[in-house]
Amino acid sequence: MIEGIHFNLVGFLLLSLLSGCSATSSTTTVPPTSNGSSDLQRAMLADGTITESEYEAAVIAYLTCIEDAGFPAQGPVWNDDRTYLHHSFTAENADLDRANTADLSCDETYLDRVFLLWSDQHVLTPQEHALQLEEYKECLTSAGVEGIELITDIGLLTQTLEELGGNSYLSLCLNVNPNAYIIDVGPLPEFNGPGAG
Repeated sequence: MIEGIHFNLVGFLLLSLLSGCSATSSTTTVPPTSNGSSDLQRAMLADGTITESEYEAAVIAYLTCIEDAGFPAQGPVWNDDRTYLHHSFTAENADLDRANTADLSCDETYLDRVFLLWSDQHVLTPQEHALQLEEYKECLTSAGVEGIELITDIGLLTQTLEELGGNSYLSLCLNVNPNAYIIDVGPLPEFNGPGAG
């Protein structure tokens, strides 16, 4: 199963990481529009904000592109506080190179810049980031994880946990941020075009 935003991205806190929770400002610089970006994505970015319906439309366009490339897609389904749309697609092992190409192309065309701006609109403040980091460190230390005491950034915490043992550590403290995107989000409904579940 290939999950989420980019199937080659792994980790808990993915929403937090991609929404810039470790940033010190709430401004994301959206990369210049490339030749691969669709008119749909350019139009959504024109006013400098992304609405819930625009984000949903971009995810649906991405999933439609993935299905057109021959990969069954699942979702999208909103998380509890409607800050992230869970979605995934499935590829056989023999098809991973083609799936990677399709994912990157569809993402660049329909979703990547929209998602960056959407994420920035839901960024944690520096105070919220610091509090969440301390809650994760406390939880992980209580669970017996060593070597994280001096970490001051969630990105470094995630990298360290991946080096220590990956998902076995990443799933220990789901209660700290229950709405964060978790790679094992569970079964999603089959994608059937417009409309999110």
